[in-house]
Amino acid sequence: MPDPSSQLYIADRLEALRKRLLDLTGRNRLLNFRHPKTGVLRVVDELPDQVCEELFAEHELRFIPVFQPTEEELITEGFLEHEQDGKLIQIQPQPDSVAWAKIKGFDTRYELPISDDGAEKHHDKAIQTLLYPEELESRLRGITNRAKIAIDETGTNILYLAFGFLRWYESEQSDEPRLSPLYLVPVSLTKGKLDTATQTYPYTLTYSGEDVITNMSLAEKLRQDLGIQLPEIEDQQKPSEYFSAIEEMIRKSRKNKWRIDRFCTLSLLNFSKMLMYLDLDPERWPNGERNIRNHDIIKKFFTNSEKELAGEFQEEYEIDSIDEVNEDFPLIDDADSSQHSALIDAIKGRSLVIEGPPGTGKSQTITNLIAAALGQGKTVL
Repeated sequence: MPDPSSQLYIADRLEALRKRLLDLTGRNRLLNFRHPKTGVLRVVDELPDQVCEELFAEHELRFIPVFQPTEEELITEGFLEHEQDGKLIQIQPQPDSVAWAKIKGFDTRYELPISDDGAEKHHDKAIQTLLYPEELESRLRGITNRAKIAIDETGTNILYLAFGFLRWYESEQSDEPRLSPLYLVPVSLTKGKLDTATQTYPYTLTYSGEDVITNMSLAEKLRQDLGIQLPEIEDQQKPSEYFSAIEEMIRKSRKNKWRIDRFCTLSLLNFSKMLMYLDLDPERWPNGERNIRNHDIIKKFFTNSEKELAGEFQEEYEIDSIDEVNEDFPLIDDADSSQHSALIDAIKGRSLVIEGPPGTGKSQTITNLIAAALGQGKTVL
């Protein structure tokens, strides 16, 4: 067993900690994505490159429904019929949105077209769905609310428009395909004004400005279990170009059953633990003393006893006796002596934990700490 104070010991413990952040099982939606009836919105008859081009140009795109049939249309299509006294009778059940879309000549396949046929619908700022207006509004309202909660609680946007899904298998013997999203564009939804024609609220989609990313969980799964390197998305690479790179990966790895499903789905996808996993990778840190394995906090975390890590409660400073307190440790929010003392320790670079029940000023202390750090030209995570 390695010496508890050695680099090898720290590296082993750090790697064990990192692996606990991974979920490479079928429970992970990024590896085994399903399209439930709620919580996601599927797109039809759109060109991935064109949709991305509009988003990256900071245009607002609107989701459009399948408009419900009028009474006249239902009569024409044989769903309703006039009786002799002028009353209407129903001959067959009113069609659902998908059935009506087919009658109206929509392309209802979730597999998106490959080539541009020059149609105006492929060059506008509308995104076609297969839902009636009320269904579409309800679906988008639910997605918007959940995305907002995630931002409020974690500060992280988890709403993505996913282009392309890899249909893959755990082994050559497996007959159960996995579906994993590939080209992920971070987006935002905004509720619009009431549409008097449909009596529903439309929603617009915009690009959030964050990096377009590929499926990091899938990349790690393929690397660890199958020895396959998932291509990274290059700067300004279009979805179609990325799909070509994936197809080349499939060809080289000789995975004959694998393929790309050209789906487009709006969904909530959480990468937070995967991002932590990547951040803790020593290979992503500089070499030498600045490597994460050499960080004082990491060393203490893995080599010190629980008692040593816990430390002691700190005594408060005599704030009035510190000459430089107003210059080096300024306040932009009210603080008592204990809060000001915590600020001084933090600015001096000491490691500490600030605790206290609700209403004791932790948030004000964080505000003062950020302001003091920025005032010294430091960056704050």
